[in-house]
Amino acid sequence: MYQRTAYFLDLDNLAGTGQPSADEIHRVLDQFEHVYKPCQSDQVYCAGTAISAYHCADYRPNYRVAVGRGKDGADQCLLELGDPDHVSREYTSRGMRVELLVGKGALANNLYRAITPNKRCRGSNVRRIPIAA
Repeated sequence: MYQRTAYFLDLDNLAGTGQPSADEIHRVLDQFEHVYKPCQSDQVYCAGTAISAYHCADYRPNYRVAVGRGKDGADQCLLELGDPDHVSREYTSRGMRVELLVGKGALANNLYRAITPNKRCRGSNVRRIPIAA
């Protein structure tokens, strides 16, 4: 049914730390790509601390990367993109599936509520992906 997917990744959440090394971010992105196999027509949005965003943009320059600051900063960046009205308008109305990928860390409640399946965001999902240590 869905030909394209929009992925939303909280880098710090997936890495398990707010100060990940380049190797940790590379491992997160490699694991994401191994599990989900995004294709060129998919859109990948990543958010994290400045260091996470730097390592991500350096490793995967074709991914859209945002810097989150303060408590739940990455979640807030993703929330701006993951707002139900925005998701409905920009993604699901065009037949795209939405995946929010999280790791072991907590996810801001407002981001979870915005992305989880509802009438406006059909096809959206929150998945925890295992990131090998």
